[in-house]
Amino acid sequence: MTLRITTLSENTAGSGAFLGEWGLSILLETGDTSILFDGGKSISTAHNAETLDIDLAKVDNIVLSHGHYGHTGGLRDVLRRMGKEVEVIAHPDIWQAKYARCKNERDRYIGIPFQRRELVVAVTVVVILPLVAPSARLYMAGLCLECLTVCRLSAPRTNALPLI
Repeated sequence: MTLRITTLSENTAGSGAFLGEWGLSILLETGDTSILFDGGKSISTAHNAETLDIDLAKVDNIVLSHGHYGHTGGLRDVLRRMGKEVEVIAHPDIWQAKYARCKNERDRYIGIPFQRRELVVAVTVVVILPLVAPSARLYMAGLCLECLTVCRLSAPRTNALPLI
């Protein structure tokens, strides 16, 4: 089996039409499976995929490492380009507010830069399930995978009202 790893967004851009920005997005492809790991900060993931002639509609799943803006902010644009419902695998607290606290400064919001309901539309069924059986213990990069949840999201459609 061949594994292809394509960095779609990170802090640098080699040259040409590529965009670089704070954050990360990596496309993992095998023969019949395509997984997007993180969504980048904003437009760079979708833009760079287009520049590379990568069809984001072929992505099977999105895995979010954590809920900071540099890893989730591009999700809305990615979902719009995908044009379909997709399974998103993330920790259940992915939507919780996250702040950076620095001495002698005001707290700064560093979480997902939009609300979950912006991605979930009236015609989309949202399913939140444990990723693995409670008795299973799988670990990836120090994160216990039994703590992850799976939900189905799609980009908002202009003629649909978001769920509240």
